[in-house]
Amino acid sequence: MKVFPIHYFPPISWFVAALAEDSLLLEAKQHYRKQQYTNRMRIKASNRIMNLTIPIVRDGSNIPLDQKKISNDLPWQKHHWKSIECAYRASPYFEFFEDQFVSFFTEPADSLLDHNIAVLKTILNILGMEKELTLTTSYQLPEAYTEDLRTSFDPKATSFPQWFKPKAYTQVFEGFEADLSIFDLICNEGPNARAILRQSKHS
Repeated sequence: MKVFPIHYFPPISWFVAALAEDSLLLEAKQHYRKQQYTNRMRIKASNRIMNLTIPIVRDGSNIPLDQKKISNDLPWQKHHWKSIECAYRASPYFEFFEDQFVSFFTEPADSLLDHNIAVLKTILNILGMEKELTLTTSYQLPEAYTEDLRTSFDPKATSFPQWFKPKAYTQVFEGFEADLSIFDLICNEGPNARAILRQSKHS
């Protein structure tokens, strides 16, 4: 069975990998790593690619994801939503899906894992991708799985996974940027988002 990382509004390539799976095994016991999609989403602003990052409570190293807490000392949710509105208010489908997303930026959030799982369930529902979700109960080495995707999605990577060939679509601002957060694809393509995912699968 494949094992997937748990991200905050995952990149498009994550959902391309998940398309053919009936169920998704999600890694909850891996040690939290900084500067990953675990607490970061990438969106396209008017003049740059913007990273929206959830602040995490500093509680030492080697803490598994399912124990990581969100730091609410600063109004990160308000900042994220304002940035998202500026970037996507003019997109074709933002207003259509707005009500399904706004609670993630207004309601209290404590557990990073719970927050990310709730986001994922909402996205899968919008995409019409019915998947059974299972969390790992212990950390296993890569050889325990048919495919280990836990390190396949890295914001710092300079190339795409071999199975991902991004299909271009129209974005709000000029020029196409590949493999942004799934939020970008949903707001720009709406009901056509799943077709774009299928066309982005490199056979």
